[in-house]
Amino acid sequence: MTGQETAVPCPCGGYVLHLAPDKPPLGGRAAFTCPACGQRRTFVRTATGAVFEGSLPPAAPPAPTDRAGPASLAGATDKAGATDKAGPAPAAPSPEGSRPGAPWATAATGPGEAGDGFAAGPNDDSRPAAVPTAPAPAPTAEATAAPLPAPRPVPPGARLVMTGLADGLDAAWGLAVAEAFAAPGWHALAAAADPAQTLADVRFHRPAVVLATDGPAGAALLGAVASLPGRLREKMAVLLLGDTPEGDALAAFRAGADAVLDAADTAAPAARLADALARRQAQPSLFAAS
Repeated sequence: MTGQETAVPCPCGGYVLHLAPDKPPLGGRAAFTCPACGQRRTFVRTATGAVFEGSLPPAAPPAPTDRAGPASLAGATDKAGATDKAGPAPAAPSPEGSRPGAPWATAATGPGEAGDGFAAGPNDDSRPAAVPTAPAPAPTAEATAAPLPAPRPVPPGARLVMTGLADGLDAAWGLAVAEAFAAPGWHALAAAADPAQTLADVRFHRPAVVLATDGPAGAALLGAVASLPGRLREKMAVLLLGDTPEGDALAAFRAGADAVLDAADTAAPAARLADALARRQAQPSLFAAS
């Protein structure tokens, strides 16, 4: 600026126009042709000089927001007014997916390729991740065992006493059982030669008294009793005949019995059986409500 004149340099930098103080007035427009660049320049007079048209900074765009506006929800509208609702374009298929059978072909392919029988490589993610599955539970003994035979008949209304006596004891103690547990209120049933039949009889009839000795028949009978739930087992009187002193609590505990009778003592066996049953029935229940 010289004196009251205003210097207006051309944007090309090769020419400066000097204006009088009042030409053009503030806010007025004027134009000139630059002799250096040959361009026609139009400007607006301001208090500090001039501003060329086209050099004003564009308006700042609105600040972005976190929420999507109605336009983004409805879809972007192009210049022709059409709305694009197709969404993002699908990704181009990979080379693995373009060949037959890829990316997880059923036939085995060469090493390093995606196939059913080979790993495709440490960086190949074309195959879906394997989902671990829990192993099937092993079948239980109950599920794999053969079905039990039908239980043997017992007279209606009679209480059952089952015996598993070893050879040599069945004669004397068999008579004692018949005397202590006489019919028709009681019915005596010897353990069967087939352990499955003994198990079926115990589970179905739930005998009131069990009398067993050492031997296969007694072991099968005691094993069938041990398979019952605690509430059912408690209702039974399990008596063991053995070569131990009468009333040996430790021997009874080891055998899972309620009382032990000395098998070698043949004095009043029927009375001793009845007395052992009475003592067992006098014991309180472990499952009674307190």
